[in-house]
Amino acid sequence: MHRFFISKEAESGKQIIFSSEQSAQISKVLRSGKDDLVTVFDGTGYEQTVRLDSVDRHSCIGTIIDSRQGQSEPRVKITLYQSLIKPDRFEYTLQKGVEIGITTIVPIRTTRTESFQLSPSRLTRWRKIVMESAEQSGRVILPTLTTPVCFDEALQISRGLKLIPWENEYKASLRDVLRDNEVASMDEGDEISIFIGPVGGFSPQEIKKAENKETISVSLGKRVLRSETAGIATALGVLYESGDMG
Repeated sequence: MHRFFISKEAESGKQIIFSSEQSAQISKVLRSGKDDLVTVFDGTGYEQTVRLDSVDRHSCIGTIIDSRQGQSEPRVKITLYQSLIKPDRFEYTLQKGVEIGITTIVPIRTTRTESFQLSPSRLTRWRKIVMESAEQSGRVILPTLTTPVCFDEALQISRGLKLIPWENEYKASLRDVLRDNEVASMDEGDEISIFIGPVGGFSPQEIKKAENKETISVSLGKRVLRSETAGIATALGVLYESGDMG
């Protein structure tokens, strides 16, 4: 069943009024008709089955016939502090990060961050990618994408168990750190923060700053991963260890 994220403004009692863009997708792309069913979610953790009452490329209206609490969200909340990289690679991280269950993505600027201007239009595009990935992957919350912050600010606002994969860490493996910190026994809503460096990695000075803020540097193994791969790999390790990957 096709899924759509809807804003609170789209709900009026049991009635759902789809946006013009969603209406065009329902009528022209999906070729849905009256009485067909779709699923909607508004980011509160619940999802609803909606029966389409009227279908038009400009405006579709439906009625909620079933509501249930979603079961797709991870027990542990992961915030990914991802260094800004080339836009297409950052978009890959956004898409896959949302699919696997990351809760919040915070773009960060570091010493070696590639220089480009993050325009309002690009940020809007990135938030649309987040929404579409949440729809596709069965999420029932809409993950948060913040505006960029500097590395020092990211260290200040980060919470929970804090991890920073680093290619020059040879002693502490991700697996050992997760098990030493009993990630498998974490409570619902406990937080884990993951810091990912840019092309060229974090500087030694940044690693030192992070460690001074109780952030643990970890190894991801014998191979050096790209920035857009490292965050996904680390988050998957956390989700596996917490029991979320089946």
